[in-house]
Amino acid sequence: PLIDASKTPGTVTGPDANGDYIVTYTMNVKNSGQVDGTYGPLTDTPSFAPNLAVTSASWSASGPGAPSPNSGTGAGPFTLAGPGTVLTAGSTHSYSMAIKFHFTNNTAALPCNLAAPGTGLYNKAGVSGDTTASNDVACVQPPQPPVASVTLDKQASAITDVNTNGISDAGDQITYSFLVRNTS
Repeated sequence: PLIDASKTPGTVTGPDANGDYIVTYTMNVKNSGQVDGTYGPLTDTPSFAPNLAVTSASWSASGPGAPSPNSGTGAGPFTLAGPGTVLTAGSTHSYSMAIKFHFTNNTAALPCNLAAPGTGLYNKAGVSGDTTASNDVACVQPPQPPVASVTLDKQASAITDVNTNGISDAGDQITYSFLVRNTS
């Protein structure tokens, strides 16, 4: 068997209403050999910029005999396939990863550097039996941090004529309401 894992960067979506983002990656494990082989464990290790906190991941796999979809919480690493995962000759297991993260502050994250974990949305695959480890890393450029934004809506009620003289004058009352909304 000739087992090779390769990782491809995807895209970032978000933020959602909770301030969470999702970044995607694709990982292919291919057996280009003439005989069946095994690999594993297959791990996925996010090593994002310091102000980006990973909270969970989910993944699915396709291909003959590919592992079932799964998910994990925390910062990783995440185990996508256990040891001894069978990969028939000429076959590929293709994994789709979705990693949830959020900003821990409003500072721009460090941009990607494929040679440096802890930058951008850096992500590394690890697999026992991989014949070419140089293509096991992918990095997606991080989004800009959220910008704090609020709106203020001020409403006034009709004038209450306290002295009932039919004239708006000193001593009459106006009730105000204020609605402050976080729009970021």
